[in-house]
Amino acid sequence: MRKIFLLTSFVLIGSSLISCDDDEKSTNITQIDGEIAEFVDMGLSVKWASWNVGASSIQEVGNHYAWAESDRKTNFEWGTYKYSNGSASTMTKYCLNGMYGKIDSLSTIQAKSEDDTKVELGDDVAKIEWGDNWRMPTAEEWKELLDNTKAKFYEDTVIVTQGNSLHISGYLLRSKVNNNYIILPASGYCENNSLIGEGMYGNYWSSSLYDKANNEAVSLYFGSSYINIGHNSRFRGQSIRPVYCGK
Repeated sequence: MRKIFLLTSFVLIGSSLISCDDDEKSTNITQIDGEIAEFVDMGLSVKWASWNVGASSIQEVGNHYAWAESDRKTNFEWGTYKYSNGSASTMTKYCLNGMYGKIDSLSTIQAKSEDDTKVELGDDVAKIEWGDNWRMPTAEEWKELLDNTKAKFYEDTVIVTQGNSLHISGYLLRSKVNNNYIILPASGYCENNSLIGEGMYGNYWSSSLYDKANNEAVSLYFGSSYINIGHNSRFRGQSIRPVYCGK
């Protein structure tokens, strides 16, 4: 016998939960108001894209990229990383400490060189794929997003918006400023030839180098019970969620 449970609220809007008997797979049904746009104004310093680079809807994972790379590939390791000579201590670009490779004083993908004359945007996959109005978010912009949203993880959940049903595993981040939202799918990450943790974990690059270990870069990462900002090896394949920098 199918049972229907009504939840009284979901982040300021109504929700419902459908539960099935043991011999049926249970499915969460969440009703969300609002329009899915090309970018979403969360009331913050930047507007956020509705989906990842390589995706065409909010439910799609999209592509995985090593940090500061724009090429698609299937093998993610130091030996295939564009800005390394094959190891974690041989960075050839974006390096502040000689322990990790050749120093060039570039600390973010949008950084200027030491003489303050050259803007490094050629390694920004968001700009390369989507055009001049888009770029990768900085570490500070990811932090601003987390500080100003309510985060809730949905596993194997059907989200209904504007009459469309979307199958989502990931986080819904709803703005505390204006109640708009974006969804970050649990896209997993790539190491060697493997995609790890899709549907369970999310890993999203920032444009910011990790200053304490220059073979790593800052990223947002999450599982079902946590969402934080940390750092990962630059060769790793992770998702890209652009921010809008047009007018």
